[in-house]
Amino acid sequence: MAKKTKAYIVYFLGVILLTLQATALTVQKAEITELDGASVLNLVFDEPFQVEPDTEDSETILVEFPENTNWEPASSKSSTLGLSYNYISYEDGSGDLVIKKDPRLKMGAVDQQAMNHYQISFFSKTINPSPIARPETNQIPTKIDKPVQSSGPLAITKLRVGSKNNQTRFVMDLSKQTKFIVKENPDFTKFYITPAESVKWFPALSSNQQFGLFKGYQIVKIGADISVEVSVEKGSRVSRAQILGINEGRPKLVIDIRPKGAPIPKPDTARFLKKEKDHQDPQTHITEKSPVTSLEILSNADNTILRLGTQNVENFEVRDNKTTNEVTVFLPKLDWKDVKVENQKGGLINSFRVDQTDNKNTKLILNVPKTVRVAGKKGFGKKGLARFVVYLNEGENKTPSWLISSASEDLALDDYEKEEGQVSSLVYKGGIRPYTTIGTGIYVGVKGSVVSAENKINTLKAPYTTNLLGNNFGGAAHVFAGYGLNYGKFYGGIEADIGIYGVDDKVSFTVNRTDYESSSDLKYVWGGSARLGYYITPTTLFYGRMGFVGGAFDYGATPSSTGEIIYPHNYRRDRRSGFLYGLGLESAINDTYSVRIEGAQINFQTFKHVADGDTKKDRFLLNQVSVGGAYKLSPMAGPSIVDNYDESVSTGFYFGLAGGISTLTNHRKVQGATTAPAATWYDGQSSTLDPSWSVYAGWSERFERFFFGGEIQLDLTKPIINEKLSRTNGTTTEEYSNKIRWLWALTGRAGYIFNYGTIGYGRLGFVGTQLAHRGHGGAQRSFTVAGSNNGYGLGIRAGAGIETFINKHLAIRGDYVLDFIPDIRIKDKSNNVYHEKISIINNEFKLGLSWYLDP
Repeated sequence: MAKKTKAYIVYFLGVILLTLQATALTVQKAEITELDGASVLNLVFDEPFQVEPDTEDSETILVEFPENTNWEPASSKSSTLGLSYNYISYEDGSGDLVIKKDPRLKMGAVDQQAMNHYQISFFSKTINPSPIARPETNQIPTKIDKPVQSSGPLAITKLRVGSKNNQTRFVMDLSKQTKFIVKENPDFTKFYITPAESVKWFPALSSNQQFGLFKGYQIVKIGADISVEVSVEKGSRVSRAQILGINEGRPKLVIDIRPKGAPIPKPDTARFLKKEKDHQDPQTHITEKSPVTSLEILSNADNTILRLGTQNVENFEVRDNKTTNEVTVFLPKLDWKDVKVENQKGGLINSFRVDQTDNKNTKLILNVPKTVRVAGKKGFGKKGLARFVVYLNEGENKTPSWLISSASEDLALDDYEKEEGQVSSLVYKGGIRPYTTIGTGIYVGVKGSVVSAENKINTLKAPYTTNLLGNNFGGAAHVFAGYGLNYGKFYGGIEADIGIYGVDDKVSFTVNRTDYESSSDLKYVWGGSARLGYYITPTTLFYGRMGFVGGAFDYGATPSSTGEIIYPHNYRRDRRSGFLYGLGLESAINDTYSVRIEGAQINFQTFKHVADGDTKKDRFLLNQVSVGGAYKLSPMAGPSIVDNYDESVSTGFYFGLAGGISTLTNHRKVQGATTAPAATWYDGQSSTLDPSWSVYAGWSERFERFFFGGEIQLDLTKPIINEKLSRTNGTTTEEYSNKIRWLWALTGRAGYIFNYGTIGYGRLGFVGTQLAHRGHGGAQRSFTVAGSNNGYGLGIRAGAGIETFINKHLAIRGDYVLDFIPDIRIKDKSNNVYHEKISIINNEFKLGLSWYLDP
């Protein structure tokens, strides 16, 4: 009876203890003060509670609170001491205290003033206490011959060596859990183990006993630190170091050593450590922890966080499926029974299930509403206390401000944890879809254009007829808006555009000391088009465009024009419609902005004007190269990308092939004469539109996010301009042709890597050409000089472009160049008194494919 009574008492005591443990935690005070030149956050609770802050980045500290936490202070507070905080609560009563600090402050130790009172101090970096000295292999270790003693609680009680998974395992039994720094020497013959606190040493101070890759150890002093120097077979590497046995109350540091060149082995189901004589020792039994230890679902407003507790900082693959309304997290193969599940559903997660049918992965499948999307993922924390977070929201696809991208050097990790941990940035910057939603939804934007045109002019004003190629050259500014949808790697959308143009063509003609002039101006163009695209990289869209446009043109001329060159002699405004088609590249910069480059051609309908029996026809073909940017009204989601810009683009020698559209313009100034002393001058521009092809080769280099190099290009096309002027009675005919025989360019490129694998660059250099001129001047020589001539010219090439890498060898680019070659002089073959000065302007937009030989 007495035994039963005693058992009941124990039972009820246990129930009371569990009840006390489930009692809600109350945060009574959160106060920011100043103490000894440091900014201090004081936290006071109604009962003992262990405060464990985690550094998210240089400005953000996170403290987690359990379920049923009552927060009594103000939910947010700021101060003039460089600190502020915001408390975020969730439906289950748990919460996150997000501490924001001045980046110049560094967090110091967490001091426990009483069982329920903690102080977190933040020091100026200039006065922050020095960290514990780390072992450096360039310091000379000093052997220790006397027993190592300390007054602290840490003791190393036993050393063992054995084998596991074809590796050699070195084990140190500890009296308590603590941190260790593990560093290898440069030739991988030794490694050093340094505890983060003073230690009492019970085993022998040295040993020459050998086993496997283990060649002995000794206790040494490196600087101010006491370390264990472990000798190993040359080339051996430390593949893993971890603290095990914590839950069993027998903590131990376990270090696995792998042979030279051997890959890191995958964990197996082995549960024991083999001794030297290959017999099992019950005391060496090790239970390997699951890589995932817990699952929590936290919600706040329209946001839901899936939080997985992990042994190491992880970056698991996550996919969302719009068809099945499921989000799948791909975990390493594990026994789900080892995972502590806090809740089965909550917030935007209706339920979850675990799929073990895959031999390589355990799939955690979340069931979510149709409108829910994954906005971000992140792994952070420290070894043994890490977390992997999947952030879900409805419609916004926006990541919370505190869950921001972090690099490993910003986290509170020691050197070994930095090497072992893998921290990924969030999105770019918020989703994890394979391809960014660069055109999904509504967007607006602006762009600027370089515009050049060919105007096929035919006039009839008795007794003159002309067949000319008028040129319109200038620029334009546009605003546009659109809407699009993604279909996997494919994209479809519509876009409206309106542009104000400053594009004109002027021709002057002087005969018998009388000046005549005419002009045609393009004022504005509006229209709509469809875009169809394909994602050539996760963040870059290659697209084609087709649509319809309308334009407004103004004409002006000298009223008394003879009609020989200039027609009509009266002012006229006309509106025309046209068809637009083009190709372009668009690349995301971040989650709201994208940049694009595009080449397009507009084919306007023919315009015919009749007056008093005289006729004039104009037919405009217009080349337009545009560079612009777009703003998404809802933030984009995209692939998870590490900010490793330095490795995202290739360098070295490359070559390529490009094709596109070009506008060749010759500006001619002709000095001729009809009868002395009356002089005839012609000043005009003519152009022709042609497809253009070229080959190129170059070399490039990068420095961090800056890209530079040199390139030589050779055009393979031969554009020709033909024009003719004649009297109907045949007494005078003047005509000429200008042909580009070859065109070469040597340019430098300088750019900036603004996204993973994408470069925006400018171009500047020299261009050279040979111009073949053939002219028949007739009797007047008022329009061209006579004879066949070859002229050579040297000029300047400038341009800009976007290049994005499909893989390490292959890149695609959109490239715009403007060539200006001035004053190629052509003399009349029959009479050297007459001459022409021809300036060449060449506009090109090309899409190129580059191959990098040794990236």
